[in-house]
Amino acid sequence: MIRHKLVLVACCGLLGLGLYQPAHGQATPNATPASNPGVMTVLVEQPPTDLDPASSYDENSNIPMRGLYEGLVTLDGAALDKTVPALANKIDNQDNKNTVFTFHLQQGVKFHDGTPFDASAAKFGLTRTVKDKQGTDGILGTFLTDPDKMIQVVDAQTLRVTFDHPQPFFLLAMAASYGTGFVSPTAVQKNAGSDDGHTWLTTHEAGTGPYMLATDAMPSTDQMGAGTPMMLKQFAGYWRGWTGSHFTQIAIKVQPESALRRRALEQGTADAATVLLPDDIVRLQKDNTFQFNLKPTLRVDMLIMAASYGKLANPKVRQAMTYAFDYAAYNKAELGGLGIPTNGPFPNTLLGWDNTLALPVTDLKTALSKLNDAGINLKSTLADKTNQSLQVSLTYASSQGRGDQAGAILQRQLEQLGISLTIYKTVNQKTNMMEKLALKDYNNLLSADKSPDRPDFFLQSWWPDYNSPLNYTYPLFYSKSTGANGQNAGYYSDPTLDQLIEQAQKGTTPDQIIAPFKSVQKILGQDGDPAAIFMGQSPDRTVVSGTIKNQVFNALYLGTFDFYAISRG
Repeated sequence: MIRHKLVLVACCGLLGLGLYQPAHGQATPNATPASNPGVMTVLVEQPPTDLDPASSYDENSNIPMRGLYEGLVTLDGAALDKTVPALANKIDNQDNKNTVFTFHLQQGVKFHDGTPFDASAAKFGLTRTVKDKQGTDGILGTFLTDPDKMIQVVDAQTLRVTFDHPQPFFLLAMAASYGTGFVSPTAVQKNAGSDDGHTWLTTHEAGTGPYMLATDAMPSTDQMGAGTPMMLKQFAGYWRGWTGSHFTQIAIKVQPESALRRRALEQGTADAATVLLPDDIVRLQKDNTFQFNLKPTLRVDMLIMAASYGKLANPKVRQAMTYAFDYAAYNKAELGGLGIPTNGPFPNTLLGWDNTLALPVTDLKTALSKLNDAGINLKSTLADKTNQSLQVSLTYASSQGRGDQAGAILQRQLEQLGISLTIYKTVNQKTNMMEKLALKDYNNLLSADKSPDRPDFFLQSWWPDYNSPLNYTYPLFYSKSTGANGQNAGYYSDPTLDQLIEQAQKGTTPDQIIAPFKSVQKILGQDGDPAAIFMGQSPDRTVVSGTIKNQVFNALYLGTFDFYAISRG
């Protein structure tokens, strides 16, 4: 499966890599809460770019998507492993065997174009997402391998999904933030074109959510960069109705400068802001009028290492890199002290996390010893830096300096071992065309075939689509997830790890699926066959005004808002 949302640098989604810059000299956006309390203003670093549930896979697009679309189930508040009904008002898990799931649908639900949401529309939406393979297909496609056969329309209000063996994680996958929204079949058929409506749905929408686009199409990235907000308005025909307190409109505005997003919050001209830099979060934490997610996320920052080519192919060399890295310095310099040390590849919130594993150690002498064991004869004293017998490279994308610290820290540490690290940084370009080229080149590099000049390190940040160690691990470290098939940018291949993943795939109970990953974590550990330097568990960088009621943070719905539930206090 290809998981575009997760090709990250330091804490932004693939299309939130910081490669977009609006017009120079743009001031803090003129938000509206002071003049119109019915409007919620959200400041984002990057403009949303894709509104098609079958393909939208980035954090910024996911903000409006959560208001425009709904799934059959959703996560229960802040819970990471419990679902509650949404478009389905009742779910029957036959005999609790996880093989037959029957969804009884809500009555009176309509899409924004007036089309009724019924079981046929639900099957259409699930099948389209899985079969069109536009980007989010792998989330549910892992389970729905033959959606035409496995999904049955029992009657207008009843949908049944049948598996030939138990799938205990299916409902969690159905509550994923990506790839689970339903789109009007009428709208798709009317605007089908040559790609099943994908081109039209990229900039338009036809969901069932509480809000709809206030304009026919969302503004272009250039328009949003120049100050035009994306506006959502209440869908008058929403099935849950509009009694009580709700925002009449949502304004999503681009402000690339973290300091200006923070200032807008302080001035009360914005209600929420995403992807703030740690310094700005720490400053806002001194003021008791803001809301933060202080719970651990599911996201781990890592430096993926070239495991099957080049100078890091020897596991001893990769072990040395993990000992050379300064984890405490990374948490302080990049995460502002807000991160959590991680004892391996998994965040401590992921099902199957092993709390018995030790935290990684920074030890240059051990690193030197590992290199010598690998046949790389550096000078025996750390004080002698004259021998540059090993040269490696690192690549990443950056905005506002975010992501700079990982390479700089590793560079300083390796320098003490006599190792030269060359850093290639993809930065903001001044024209939109150049931004697109830079982003394309970086992402193509991550999925490209091996070549002699391929970098040795790739900076990524990673979290799962739903709380499953299999969903977390498979795209990153399974040997068949290389190139266009996943996110295994270092071409990592460990036969034992592959066998453990395949064992988990055959599991029919939660325990059988989770159990193999205790060994997986040890394999990927500092003294095993490491695929990456796991630098730390990064924080949620979303801040919400204290005037907003009922805000609930969920690590799997990172940086998004339940616009229907929240209101102004």
